Amino acid sequence: MTQVQVLDNAVSQLQNKVVAGAVALALLPGMGTRFPLRAGYHSYVRLGTDNANEVVKLINRNGDVLTCQPTTRAWPAGTYVIATICSALLNDLKSNGQGDILAEANAYTDAAIENLYLDTIAADHVTYGNDGYPAIANVQQALDTLLYVAPQASITNSVGTVEIGSTVAAVTLDWTVNKAIIAQSIAAPGPGTIDPALRTLALSGLHLTADTTFTLAVDDGTHTASAATPVLFRHRRRWGVSAQAVPDAALIDALAGAEFAAGRTQSRSFSPSGQYLYFAWPSSFGTPVFLVNGLLNTAWVKTTVGYTNPSGYTANFDVYRSQFLQSGGQQVVVQ
Repeated sequence: MTQVQVLDNAVSQLQNKVVAGAVALALLPGMGTRFPLRAGYHSYVRLGTDNANEVVKLINRNGDVLTCQPTTRAWPAGTYVIATICSALLNDLKSNGQGDILAEANAYTDAAIENLYLDTIAADHVTYGNDGYPAIANVQQALDTLLYVAPQASITNSVGTVEIGSTVAAVTLDWTVNKAIIAQSIAAPGPGTIDPALRTLALSGLHLTADTTFTLAVDDGTHTASAATPVLFRHRRRWGVSAQAVPDAALIDALAGAEFAAGRTQSRSFSPSGQYLYFAWPSSFGTPVFLVNGLLNTAWVKTTVGYTNPSGYTANFDVYRSQFLQSGGQQVVVQ
């Protein structure tokens, strides 16, 4: 009869699945030394979890393979194999007269057994299978897939919108990325591939005279993401009040209100005092409809003026003047 050996806190996992009646347990590579079963001795291990398990008797070890009495059921790869102190082991100690070991074994209380230290096992050593994800072979890959965060990027530029007719020679780009990346680029007129650590880039020597978009592309090794920021060239539309009855280019420049725009739609408040209400915008913006203090109003006079803006760009502007001099608060909506 072999002697009983108590294995101290030995833990591993099955390298391969086993069928019911298996008499060999292949452990993860290099884990066999955790079960130092001596020749002429036997011990016990538990297969499974606290909720589903069986205890089997170990009778030999050869490298990372444990020889055991036949298992009663099949177990998948990755199943925990844990040295255990069980009633069979204690009975064997008693019947073998191994009093010193029995006394040592009896010193393990239920609480002590529950608090036995379990060695950390690398997630990539724990096999995992899912028919829906055939490329995933271990828990590390499963966790990487579950916890994966796709790259996201946003980018801005230092110029934004400028007056049509001007020239932009320099732009500074600033961007953010939500995670570490392995590659990034900024398409022309950017420089193309750039250091993945960069998050700002000053560009000079440019000659931008029309709408231009800078597009950033980032790559984390799994997926890519992109973001874009435009430099826009726009006309200024203008509005204000004046006592001048016949509009010209000087009056357009003198109107107090001005903003970059791509269309005519707007809402403005005026406080004239014996003055005309004025709106001016490129003829390409089209024909408006006016609402004054909430009511449709057609009492406007249109004049088309050839206008050269401060940046040197010439275009026809439609100037709309209220037909009559106005005083007091006026709310005008342009549709």
